Amino acid sequence: ASAKAPYTNHSEADFWRDNVVAPSGGAHLQWDRHHVIPRELSLEEIQEVIDAFGSAAARAARAGMDTVEIHGAHGYLIHNFLSPLTNHRTDQYGGSLENRARLLIEIVQSIRANFPAEKPIFLRVSASDLVEDVIDGPSWEIEQTIQIARWVKKAGVDATTTLPVLSSALRPMQTSVSPSQ
Repeated sequence: ASAKAPYTNHSEADFWRDNVVAPSGGAHLQWDRHHVIPRELSLEEIQEVIDAFGSAAARAARAGMDTVEIHGAHGYLIHNFLSPLTNHRTDQYGGSLENRARLLIEIVQSIRANFPAEKPIFLRVSASDLVEDVIDGPSWEIEQTIQIARWVKKAGVDATTTLPVLSSALRPMQTSVSPSQ
C-alpha cells in the first residue's frame, strides 16, 4: 500500500512506500499528502507485470482452479492504465483508448496462454471514473468500458463484470453513486 491504514498494527517497514508504481509518475498523481508519489513503470517492468499474470495463471491451472478473475477495477494498476486521469504515457501504453487498453489485452493473452481453454477467465472493471461532474477533460467512461469488453472477449475473456455503482478510487473528488440514485 502507498499509505499506512490507520487501523493496522504493522510498522512502516512492512509497506513499500519507496516503490509505488503507476502508468505515469509525478506529484500531480499523489492522492494526498499521506500517500506516496508514484513513479512511472518502465517498458521492461510492464512486461514483467504481464509475465507475472501469465505465471500466476499457470500456477492456478496446476492448483486445479476452475477459473481466474482479473481485477481491473477500483484504482488498481490495470484501471490506472485504462483511465486518462492517471495514464499520461506517450508510448504504446498511453494516449488512445487502444493504447491505454494494451496492458489489459496483453495480460489477458498471457493468462489465456497459461490457463486451460476450457476454463473461463473473468474480468472485473469499473464502468466509470465517476468524475464526469467534477472535472473538465477526459476520464474513464461507460462507452470505453463497452469497447474494452469487446476487445477482451476477442483476447480470451469469457465474462466481464462492470461495477457501475462503485467509486473507482483514482481521485479524491470522485462521486459515489448508489443504486437508488
